[in-house]
Amino acid sequence: MKIRTKMMLWYTLLTSILLLIFLPVLYSSISNSLYGEAESSAESIVSLAETGIEYENNAVSWDENTAISEDTPTIVYSMNDTLIYKNSLLDLTDFSAFETGAVRRSTFDGMKWIVLDENIQKEGRIVAKIRVYYNLDSVNKTLGQIKLMIAFAVPFYFIITIFGGLLIAKKALYPITKVTKTAKSIGRDDLSNRITGNHSHDEVNELIDTFNDMLERLEESFEKEKRFASDASHELRTPVSIIMAYTDTLLKEIESESTIGDLQKSLEVIDKESRRMNTIISQLLTLTRGYEGRYKLVMETIDLSEVIENVIEELEDMAKDANIEVSFKNTGTIHIEADQSLITQLMLNFIENAIKYGKSSGHVWISIVQRNDETITIIEDDGIGIDEEEQKHIFERFFRADQARDRKGTGLGLAIAKWIVEEHRGRIEVSSNIGKGTTFEIRFPRSTRMICD
Repeated sequence: MKIRTKMMLWYTLLTSILLLIFLPVLYSSISNSLYGEAESSAESIVSLAETGIEYENNAVSWDENTAISEDTPTIVYSMNDTLIYKNSLLDLTDFSAFETGAVRRSTFDGMKWIVLDENIQKEGRIVAKIRVYYNLDSVNKTLGQIKLMIAFAVPFYFIITIFGGLLIAKKALYPITKVTKTAKSIGRDDLSNRITGNHSHDEVNELIDTFNDMLERLEESFEKEKRFASDASHELRTPVSIIMAYTDTLLKEIESESTIGDLQKSLEVIDKESRRMNTIISQLLTLTRGYEGRYKLVMETIDLSEVIENVIEELEDMAKDANIEVSFKNTGTIHIEADQSLITQLMLNFIENAIKYGKSSGHVWISIVQRNDETITIIEDDGIGIDEEEQKHIFERFFRADQARDRKGTGLGLAIAKWIVEEHRGRIEVSSNIGKGTTFEIRFPRSTRMICD
């Protein structure tokens, strides 16, 4: 069953329940009101008849100047049951005994009446009895018309409710139909379609905005995956091609009995490219395990300052070869809860990049500060810098800024660094200017604690 059908049925059921409650209450209220007015009219006739009774010398008579409409039959008796006044030709003698103050409903002569009995007192004693008959034809006619109106209105109401409910539901759910059509129109190679034209502020609009945001993220993700597949193919194809070329050369050199030096040179190139391809595959495996949540962090309390010092010592020869001075402003022992191997790899990636893309006779400055409940590691260089447009892509797999593009690295270092920081609930901020250098800020949350010696 479609949602709009369910909405129509629930809407119809709810209104039906309301009608079952409201209509009887409304009819009962109108009926009581009309019968109440009829009784009030009968009481007013009794009051009028009382003014026409004269009592003198213990004798009761009727004032002929008092006129009561024949539409309201009225009978006046003396206490000894002598008829004093009657204004109707109807046979009204078949009624039960006189009941003072009683209001009854009865039927005679084919009509329904209200019967009201009252005693009349004069000079402190009861001298007469009055019985008033009030015709209920007008009341019953009005109630009959109301019943007829309800009988015709209810089916008509249900028809309007059903079709109106379907129309309203269809209109309300029309944007969802657009979502469905858009989803069906999306191809595997084209995620550019978006749902437009809805300007409401309801839940459906929230759904549309969420759906469009999802498409935006999917399109961005697919574009990254396409670039990744292309770059991965390029990165892996290059060393394989080199290995194949040098293997072919090596075989030819063996056949031509080349010198040991030529053979050694070919083997060294093959070894270098094989190791590089192995590094790429290893780093890809690390990223894949990380993204799939299969990498288990070994959390422990580590000294961040000591990790950085060890990394600087490991990269000392690289810095000397590049003629770059690495300075670390050590403010004391800084403890954080982290996976030591991953944090070491993180610092190695950033500091190695700072040296690799620095300028000759340049500097790399490293410091750790505590600010706003965060432990921040700042790595700054005065190297070639990164273009502003390229800064948002530097953490993507296999991405290299044009000015820094070479085959020294794998293009996966910053992607791994970003994953490591996110695994430790941290974040990375980068600022850079072409020709002036780059600054990376690695921020760990306040769950870290800092102890200064």
